[in-house]
Amino acid sequence: MARLGRARHDAARFGSATQQPSVQPEPGAFFMAQATLMPRHRPPREIWQVLRWQVWRRDRGLCQGPYCGSQPPLPLDGCQVDHRRSGKLAGNALANLRVLCRRCHTLRLDARHRGMVAGALKAGLIPPDWRRFVWAEDLWPDEQTIADFQRWLARS
Repeated sequence: MARLGRARHDAARFGSATQQPSVQPEPGAFFMAQATLMPRHRPPREIWQVLRWQVWRRDRGLCQGPYCGSQPPLPLDGCQVDHRRSGKLAGNALANLRVLCRRCHTLRLDARHRGMVAGALKAGLIPPDWRRFVWAEDLWPDEQTIADFQRWLARS
């Protein structure tokens, strides 16, 4: 009963899942998902999939982090969508979202990203001295740090 009540609540607040556009709309169509300023809990999966697709399309699949520069575009299922400001503080507006690769997302300065570091170290995505490569929205790495990171990538 509680699960049915939650589904009714979400349908009333966001619209039913059958009313949502498909995850990949027709080519050339660009639409806004319902309620882009979300409440402090996760939006329904259908809405999040549409938002992910819109952000990926807007950024052309390119990582918006400091270390990727001229890397090829990421596939939709291989990218991570990051909140510039925490989702709890700023919501899921398109202007607050960006595409990042797993490496840049892990190295972003945010207490909520701490759990990703161990997995990235184990996978060899970030160097053992990863702390010096951490970046923030208002504190991008300097050219020397980026060059050091590129050298580490070339060796690994």
